[in-house]
Amino acid sequence: IRRRYLKGVGLMAFGAGNVATSVNGNFSSLRPTGTLLWNVEQERIFKELAQRETLLQDISDSLAPSIYGHEDIKRATACQLFGGTRKLLPDGGKLRGDMNILLIGDPSTAKSQLLKAVHSVSPIGVYTSGKGSSAAGLTAAVTREQGPGGRGSGGFFLEGGSMVLADGGIVCIDEFDKMRQEDTVAIHEAMEQQTISVAKAGLSTVLNSRTSVLAAANPTMGCYDPVKSNEDQMNFKSTIVSRFDLVFKVLDPSDKDRDFRIASHVISLHEKGSRHKDEGAEAQVFANTFAGMSDPNANAAAVNDNRLISPGLLKSYVAYIRAQMTTKLDAGAEECLKDFYVKTRKDANDIQRGQDKSIIKITVRQLESLVRLTESMAKMRCSPLATAEDAKEAIRMYNVATVDAIKSGVVQGSMSEDEIKDIADLEIKIQEKVPLGTKYETKHLTDRLVAQGYDEAMVDRALYVMTKRGVMEYQCHKRYVKRKSAMDRAG
Repeated sequence: IRRRYLKGVGLMAFGAGNVATSVNGNFSSLRPTGTLLWNVEQERIFKELAQRETLLQDISDSLAPSIYGHEDIKRATACQLFGGTRKLLPDGGKLRGDMNILLIGDPSTAKSQLLKAVHSVSPIGVYTSGKGSSAAGLTAAVTREQGPGGRGSGGFFLEGGSMVLADGGIVCIDEFDKMRQEDTVAIHEAMEQQTISVAKAGLSTVLNSRTSVLAAANPTMGCYDPVKSNEDQMNFKSTIVSRFDLVFKVLDPSDKDRDFRIASHVISLHEKGSRHKDEGAEAQVFANTFAGMSDPNANAAAVNDNRLISPGLLKSYVAYIRAQMTTKLDAGAEECLKDFYVKTRKDANDIQRGQDKSIIKITVRQLESLVRLTESMAKMRCSPLATAEDAKEAIRMYNVATVDAIKSGVVQGSMSEDEIKDIADLEIKIQEKVPLGTKYETKHLTDRLVAQGYDEAMVDRALYVMTKRGVMEYQCHKRYVKRKSAMDRAG
């Protein structure tokens, strides 16, 4: 048995005094809790963290604090670190507790940096790039043992890929859209059933792949275009997208106030980094950036006045919670999720003939995603029961992420050919009403177009498309819209 396989399955070695140690310090919630040991001081620190009223916000703020914004994405990835509860059904079936999240949108929006941050605080984490990954590299490969003289005369053996090595942790896949179609199909089973079936070279077995997937992708044209359909912009099919619990659309809109805040934030980071060695207090906060779990006193000092948690302490806390806690929904959370599921499907059926996209039809797969998201928030604070408040926050996060992506055409429900033609006609009408270099009140412009028979939502989408293309720009918090001249574009 090779060491890579031992690392993948996470076997524990028992030494003197029946003390368990893990291979390469990897810990998983899937292993018996008796094999994971923490001293009294560490458990005291973990319990203090669990009592924080703003724990979810503190953990999300501690994930890549150098990244400006993306609050909801950070909250979702924080929940993904802890995961839900894996369940074994009476008939032998299993329900996964790990969540999968997809970030899709414009480049230069810190997607890769966020993946690196999540990978650094995950007790078991594998980071890979879709462009350099194959189906065998992600799942499992069969290789031949080298015989005498370097010839391949030995037997065959399995080598686990990224999805196997990250069993009990997270796989971060960057450039997910660069993967080949046959490679994305290979991980379908791993993402939903959490197993990898291998039948090669006379070897037939099933490997565990109980891992979460955090993926980032860019549109094929470089930037996201809301007019084009999902198939025109993405290299992967909807079958793989449907396996993600949350799909976040990450855009880089052109907004003067927002751009100024981002620029100020980036400049301040460079300023602090240049004098980092001279600021003892600030250096102490992040002294344990890649620290393990062996020094509880250092971890205790990592919680500073602004309530950020160092990566070393956060990594320890995630391992502790995943090993010790199981969570289920209380009556209030169950009723909240059931009411949302029934109401959303009823509303979708009532307006189905009208082709209205303001209501998205939810499926059982999305309902299971909401259950996992709700359980993770209770699990995070060491609570055995998830409450209705957790369910409401899970529903809000689902609406912010997946529903917004569906309405924008990232997931299912892209715009029809008639809608694309309407937007093209609206662009011509808007250019006729707003001369080059002039601005127009947004509400007045919308009212005039609606009076001509256009849908208000389509007018808003047409304006959004034109701002993305650099033809128009919003001013004064979208009160006015200005059509850029050639000089404005050059500047």
